[in-house]
Amino acid sequence: MTELFIGPAILMGIVIGFYEAHLVHNDEGHIRGAFKHSIHTIPVTMILVFIAMNVDYIVTFLPNVAFFKSAAFPHIVRAVVGIFAMLKLHGVSAIAGNVKGMQEKWTHAFVVAALIVATPYLFLLIEPMLKNIMPPSLKFLISVGGK
Repeated sequence: MTELFIGPAILMGIVIGFYEAHLVHNDEGHIRGAFKHSIHTIPVTMILVFIAMNVDYIVTFLPNVAFFKSAAFPHIVRAVVGIFAMLKLHGVSAIAGNVKGMQEKWTHAFVVAALIVATPYLFLLIEPMLKNIMPPSLKFLISVGGK
């Protein structure tokens, strides 16, 4: 059975969220209110990472329809999440007035969206390293299914 990723989604969401907040903050040129404007990206990114990491688990609750059960469906959902993340990040950077930055380039938005979409696969790569360096009090961040 497919497991629910809670701790790993929180960990990866925080890491990618802070990276995204850093990009937004820097691209806004440290204007007044830039920190408050950029910090909202962290919880939104955590939600998107949670969805991307748990698509396989969510699919088990969907009706038994060929479209939902196809091997491509989880990747389609992750692609839609990535497109939403890219548009959201690009829009956030365009909202700030008198700013030259991400609103003219899609590069940062694409990189963050790609990280969100690739999170389940990235976690599989870094999980063995994290098991060796993670203190016991934080082991729940790399455990699957809350174990």
